[in-house]
Amino acid sequence: RPITARNIESIITLSRPFHSGRRVIMQGRSTVSRQFENLIFQKTEPGVQLEFNYGLPIPGQCRVPESGLEFRTTLVESIACADSATTPGTSRAVLDVTSLPGALSVRSRHPGDRYGGPRHRKVKKMLIDAKVPLSARSRVAVVVAGEVVIWIPGFKPAKQYIARPDSGRCVLLEARPLTETSHF
Repeated sequence: RPITARNIESIITLSRPFHSGRRVIMQGRSTVSRQFENLIFQKTEPGVQLEFNYGLPIPGQCRVPESGLEFRTTLVESIACADSATTPGTSRAVLDVTSLPGALSVRSRHPGDRYGGPRHRKVKKMLIDAKVPLSARSRVAVVVAGEVVIWIPGFKPAKQYIARPDSGRCVLLEARPLTETSHF
């Protein structure tokens, strides 16, 4: 279908500062969206939020096909057993075993999720600051203890769950890309 002058004006408006996260619905079920510094032209509207929830025992593992990741937990005797696992951008985290329930869950993010519980930073804001595109956010897997988000791969764990030098036994949590033959 033809693109109208109104469509072009709307797209130009999207290219102005402070319009990230907005979109214009065009004729023929196509959209133009602004994701940070990029304009994304799509033939159909962006996908809906994926809903998933998998149990993650300690120790144990689970596959999360929606995010393309496999998660594994291992008990280690001390934080020294898992060097440099809590640096940002990593696929590993070392958690204090006494701060965790008997099992964890890996699920899709929910509206209003906060990293570390109430009165902490919103997960949505963290993903925006990390420049995770809107279209990829529905596939983000979050690790939760009860209903509290404690870790997202690529970020540091929530403060109150990070293992300290005096923690003793710890949980090493790893996320790896899911492949047909992936086994830890």
